[in-house]
This record gives sequence, structure tokens and C-alpha cells, in this order.
Amino acid sequence: MSEEKQKSANQTSSPYLIPLAIIVAGALVGAGLYFGGKQPPLPAPSVQPTATQEGQEGQVAGEEVPQYETTVGNFLVLNEEVCQENGQPIVYYFGSSGCPHCSWEYPIIKEVMGKFADQISFHDLMDKQEEFDVFQKYIDINGGGIPFIVLGCKYARVGSGEQAGEEAEKQALTQLLCELTSKKPAEVCP
Repeated sequence: MSEEKQKSANQTSSPYLIPLAIIVAGALVGAGLYFGGKQPPLPAPSVQPTATQEGQEGQVAGEEVPQYETTVGNFLVLNEEVCQENGQPIVYYFGSSGCPHCSWEYPIIKEVMGKFADQISFHDLMDKQEEFDVFQKYIDINGGGIPFIVLGCKYARVGSGEQAGEEAEKQALTQLLCELTSKKPAEVCP
């Protein structure tokens, strides 16, 4: 290409590149200011079918992955004996006030657990580091995530019931606790 044609080509393309670059840069800066570096909230975890449930062998790092059925409220059904304290099923709630899903779940679980106060042993571990060994026992289920609920060592779930809604969450918790307490108290368990 001759020198004149090259200069002419550079001059005609340059006027479009600079304004375009300014517009793109401005859009990126504007988006950064608008969103303030915030990320949208993550959805509550859900249980997905695994390879073993589909008839194949599921493994993680050479170990077989435990498989669980789900029940009401998306709780996993564990193959464990009901754990008790003073003859009552133990309920564990692990959460943090800095977690929006925990903050949504916490008043609901407190309300429902209050209806079963004389029938269960409620371990309220909101913002507490106690009983970490119990949390670790279920690491294959919770993956370190919160909120994490264990109902009598028979049912467990990581995540809140936000997707189902407040009333559905109360009903699910009540139904599972009624099963664990042999339908007591009678005024709560039909």
C-alpha cells in the first residue's frame, strides 16, 4: 500500500475509534458506579439429582458420594437414628446474622421451635461457634454453607425456605417435627 493511501486509511478509521473507546470506557465506569461493586445475592442451594440416583456411581475425589431422598421443604432424609437429648429429638440451627438467607430463616425457625419447646431440644447456633463438630459431621450435605438445619439427625437442609415462602416453610418444619415427636404437642400436630 502506498504511503498516501495508508495515511488516508489511518485518518478515516481513527475518528471512529476514539469516540467509540470513550463511549465504552464511560459505560464501564458508569456501570461500576451504579452497581458499586455489589454482586447480586446467590440463590438458596438446592439438591440436584446425582449420578448415583440416575443409576451411575457418583464419586468425589475417589470417595463415594452419599445419596439422599428429599422430603417436604427440600430436606434430605438421612439414614440415621433419631438423635436425642433428655429423650427429646435434637434440632440444630447453624446461621449468621451477616447471611441474608440465615436472617430470613431465623425468625421462622424460632417461631416453629417455640411451638415444640417441651418436645424438642433446640440448639440455636445463630452467630455461635459452638458444636462445630456437629456441623462438620454433615459436611457432605452442607459443604460449609449456612443456614444449615438438622432435625433430629433424620432430616437436614442447607439453605433457607425462601423460594417456597414463609407459610410453606413453617408447614414443612412443623410436619417434620410432628413426625419426630410422635405428633406432640397435639394442638400443633393434627
